[in-house]
Amino acid sequence: MLTLLAVLIIFFLILDLYKKNGELRERLDALVKEEKHEKREKPVTPMEAVKEKLLSPAQKPVVATDHTAETRTRPEKPAHVVPEPPEEARPHAPREEAAEPSPFAEALNRFITGGNMLVKVGGIIFFLGLVFLVKYAADHNMISIEMRLIGIALGALAITGLGWRLREREGYYGLVLQALGVASFYLVVYASAKMYGLLSMPQAFVIMLIVVICGSLLAVAQDALILALFSVAGGFLVPILTSDGSGSHIVLFSYYAMLNIGILLIAWYRSWRLLNIAGFFFTFVIATAWGVLRYDPALFASTEPFLIFFFLLYLGVSILFTSKQPFDVRAFIDATLVFGLPLVAFALQASMIDQYEYGVFCSAVAVGTLYLALFWQLSRHTKMQMLAEAFRAIAVVFYTVAVPYALDDRMTGALWALEGAAVVWISLKYTKPYGVIFGVVLELAATLLYLLATLGRPAEYAFANGLFAGDAVIVLAAFFTAFRLWRHSDDGRKTSLQTLSFLFLGTGLAVWLLAGLQESERSSFELGNVMLIYTALSAAVLAVAARRLSWGALEQVLQYYLLLGAATFASLFYHYIDSHPFAGIGSIAVVLFFTVHYGLLWRFGSGWRLRALLHVTGFIMLVLILSRELQYAVMQWTAVESLAFGAFGILPIAALLLVVQKETLFPRLVRGQLEHYRLVGGITLATILGIWELKGCALDGAVPFMPYLPLLSPLDLLQAAGLAAFVYWLNRVERLMNVPEKIAYKAAGIAAFLYATVLLGRVVHFYGEVAYTAYALSASLVFQASLSILWSSMGIAAMLAGKLRAERTVWIAGAGVLGVVVLKLFVVDLAGSGTVERIVSFISVGVLLLLVGYFAPIPPVRQAEAGEGK
Repeated sequence: MLTLLAVLIIFFLILDLYKKNGELRERLDALVKEEKHEKREKPVTPMEAVKEKLLSPAQKPVVATDHTAETRTRPEKPAHVVPEPPEEARPHAPREEAAEPSPFAEALNRFITGGNMLVKVGGIIFFLGLVFLVKYAADHNMISIEMRLIGIALGALAITGLGWRLREREGYYGLVLQALGVASFYLVVYASAKMYGLLSMPQAFVIMLIVVICGSLLAVAQDALILALFSVAGGFLVPILTSDGSGSHIVLFSYYAMLNIGILLIAWYRSWRLLNIAGFFFTFVIATAWGVLRYDPALFASTEPFLIFFFLLYLGVSILFTSKQPFDVRAFIDATLVFGLPLVAFALQASMIDQYEYGVFCSAVAVGTLYLALFWQLSRHTKMQMLAEAFRAIAVVFYTVAVPYALDDRMTGALWALEGAAVVWISLKYTKPYGVIFGVVLELAATLLYLLATLGRPAEYAFANGLFAGDAVIVLAAFFTAFRLWRHSDDGRKTSLQTLSFLFLGTGLAVWLLAGLQESERSSFELGNVMLIYTALSAAVLAVAARRLSWGALEQVLQYYLLLGAATFASLFYHYIDSHPFAGIGSIAVVLFFTVHYGLLWRFGSGWRLRALLHVTGFIMLVLILSRELQYAVMQWTAVESLAFGAFGILPIAALLLVVQKETLFPRLVRGQLEHYRLVGGITLATILGIWELKGCALDGAVPFMPYLPLLSPLDLLQAAGLAAFVYWLNRVERLMNVPEKIAYKAAGIAAFLYATVLLGRVVHFYGEVAYTAYALSASLVFQASLSILWSSMGIAAMLAGKLRAERTVWIAGAGVLGVVVLKLFVVDLAGSGTVERIVSFISVGVLLLLVGYFAPIPPVRQAEAGEGK
């Protein structure tokens, strides 16, 4: 008790210092006003005016004066006044504007700076003395209990009356005495009922109610917030100061209910924020402390009514306060009472009712319904709009909190996602940025919760189970939110809303694809084919939605459909090795996929940045898939490897010939991108054919049902067609694009050289009975001699062509081939000079060189240049 007394004395000393500080501030403000008034009348030069502007308030001199400075008579002012310079001519110095104090600070400042410090300290000491007197008298039985209490009551009445008589006295002298008297009445009534049993609880409640009403009336009549705070604080502290730890919680909370009713009555006449928050603070802090220390589930029936009563009472106080003046969500006290009340009360309720199944769920739904009903009722009044919006937000929060207490994580995530989407929609509609943030965070959290709850869960039927239905709910909520955010993003300009829109659109697509992957794994069909069908149908639905909603963002996202399909086809690579694209439901998957692809290109391709890449990529993918299907069909007809391999090259050859045909042969969808088909697509097809030609060189081209005939074997014919198609494509591209460099002829020469070498190897294999391997052929004397003669003949043919066409470059190329042959003769063929093959090789090459030197000498430079000019 001595410690409490010391704390109170120190507190009031601090209050006195604040009071003196307030008086000094008032005097300083008065001096500043007088100084400004003098400056308006005092003659000043323009330079002095500028100097006055540049000086900060801290740099200006302050003239000290006494308290009577306000009443002094001013001296006569000079008649001549020099006007101040115009506003635009003055230097602009930064102005320091004092921040407006909050209502809490303003009320605290009035309490601190007003009143008589001696009276405050004396009142506290006197009140504590009465408490000690009651304790001492009770312990020593000096006077009868009735007389003691009657004496204290009469003293309290006298102090209250004296305070009323002195209410006009400076320093709140009378208000402090009245507050002391009210607190003393609290002490008497509480001691009579609880400590001595002189009053029954109903009688004590009636008397306590009368005291509360009287104290409230005194505070309201004098507009004295200090008296109200003193009365309320005294009323709340009396049970704590006189408690022996054996009291009933029913008595305690009933007593506090009376006090809070007094606060409600005061709130009916006066809008005192500080009083409201003080009552709220005392009530729920004491209730929380009691709950932590004393609550037992057996006391639920006798405790729950008090919690509901306190909650409804302060809910009424917040409504009543706002009806007197507008609610300000940024004010500390308003927000504390409006938002802190449901938070604290529900936390206490949850701790009490957690033992009952669905107890927290029912409580949350009840509170949410109450706040929603209040929103509908208060939104009809213009003055209550802000409070109504706050109540609607609280209702949404409580409905959100209720869900996980009734449903599992999966359903909670789905419902939260729908709720988040609805909150975002309503908040965007009514321009509520905080609501948008809440909805976005809630929906993202719900999506994450749902994924964690459903990932890896088993289901009996693919695409026909509750998990997939939940996935659909999550995706629909994400798409709905993305669309609403996009619609409110300033017509698609780069804003934070547009960024959030793409975030939710990407989230929805990712969840949808993940759901499809999980369901495809549950299917009995090939996973890749199921994903192709799933992706195609999904893209078709999204395309219809994007078209009908004019959703530009979704239209742009759809251009990645083919890239996703390409990844799916790549996953089917090993499946296609042992099977074929049209196996099972593959035919449906492939046809549906490419139908949707070209449908998207026809509908949205004109606005896609990747349209050229998508055209060419889709074309190449289709050629490869159909080539594999044709190869598999041939393999079902015959087991001959060369025939099956050759079948794969038929469609690439046809496609390479097709892309350089006339524009009128192509549909309108392709014409706009025909240049890319010819160049990029042609290069890709030529590369594929090049790889196919190289792999074909490793096959001997044998066909069981017919003897090998050079150039007439199916593989020889197809490889020749591939080389011819490549040269034809290259020549057409040069003409269509006006390329002056004749690359096609050079490519044709190289292709003919390589093709003739392969044919020679196959001829030696079949007719020389040499194994068709690189090692066996290189060791064969017949092959080496034949190769020298073949290469020499091709070189001589090139030199003759260069001579006849006067093209020096062609002649030099032929001479280079002959140089290679000569080098081969001395490096390779010379090792077997004693054999007939080597002799034939040297003699034949020598004769050919003599003939070419005579018939086809190198063309002169001028003639060659003239030939190039031609």
